[in-house]
Amino acid sequence: MPTKRSWRGRLAPRVDTLTRARLVEIHRWAIGQHTDARRSHHSYVLTGSMQQSREANVVSVRPASEFTDTVGSIPATDIVHLKGFASGIDYKNHEVGMQRTISFILQTKPRIIVWDGDDFSQDSFTYLIPQLFKVSNNLRFVAFRAKQEASRFQENWTQALVDINFPNIDLFVVESLGPHQYVQLAQFAWETTGSSHFVCFGGAQGILDEYTTYTRTTKTSRSIQWSVCPATRIRQGREDRACLESRRIEEDVLVI
Repeated sequence: MPTKRSWRGRLAPRVDTLTRARLVEIHRWAIGQHTDARRSHHSYVLTGSMQQSREANVVSVRPASEFTDTVGSIPATDIVHLKGFASGIDYKNHEVGMQRTISFILQTKPRIIVWDGDDFSQDSFTYLIPQLFKVSNNLRFVAFRAKQEASRFQENWTQALVDINFPNIDLFVVESLGPHQYVQLAQFAWETTGSSHFVCFGGAQGILDEYTTYTRTTKTSRSIQWSVCPATRIRQGREDRACLESRRIEEDVLVI
């Protein structure tokens, strides 16, 4: 296995969302939360409860072609894509990693969090989405999903919104893709938003497939920073590690 190198200075020049020095600062700050994760978590919940003010429990469905008109003037540099294991995460064993990842995301000062339409589950990376809202209720949440699966998304997340007192979600449906075309959906989403920063909480083979697609296509015109929390999951009795860790020596992959 390749020796982990310092990622300082490895970011491609085309990454313009954050300066190298700023990423170093963010990474160090997020690691610093490791020693105080439980107190930070309590503070997050309390602060979020005090600040929540938006109307909740609504999933707004629109064609993906309306994304730009819907989000308005929010620049791509203020958009972060969230990815990871869709199931099998035991957050009792990943509380510190969760808090570190949330801290890392918020220090980049995003205004929109995007994911590829995964269902909400307490053992999925999507569990981080309501946790992010508890910290900052100014965040906007956007999902992309194939049109044929929009009803399932609405049913799952509408119930989740009721249970967790979560804000509105903008769901953009993609008509050109069918069910289970997950890599194509992910590429459609990042090409639509123009974001240059992805954060992965673990992640199975599908995330690695997305990264491979990115290196063969989008990377020729712009770079995306893939920041990975090395979370694990238990599936079929065995432990899975974040597949993207295997690319940690690449200039656009950062293990946080």
